[in-house]
Amino acid sequence: MLTTKGFGLLTGSAGRGKTTAVRNWASGLNTSLYKVMYSSLSTLTVNDFYRNLATELGAQPAFRKTDNFKSIQDEINRLVLEKRQTPVIIIDEANYIGNAVLNDLKMLFNFEMDSKDRAVVLLSGLPQLNSTLRL
Repeated sequence: MLTTKGFGLLTGSAGRGKTTAVRNWASGLNTSLYKVMYSSLSTLTVNDFYRNLATELGAQPAFRKTDNFKSIQDEINRLVLEKRQTPVIIIDEANYIGNAVLNDLKMLFNFEMDSKDRAVVLLSGLPQLNSTLRL
């Protein structure tokens, strides 16, 4: 997943060690090559999700969704192209994410007309996340 980038999925029943596995995996990443962002607050609106992600990336969150969208993409491009760091965005408890946020995630990580994957996005959650993603 680190070499191909894009989206990853980890699902399992409650108490099976998903968060521990993700934490161990992320803690082993070279911090000069990867910028890891973790969130278990998955019940946000799209705007709140954008504001949270902008803050995690080190950007100033904006009021408008479109401004946050641009700011996040700009910051991801800066990390990848200037700092040579791959953003690794981990969303735990992702089974609670609303469809609006899932739809926006696809658009947010569309770079150069879908020809480039610039980040790793790992969704971790309960098995119902599999069904949600099939919709």
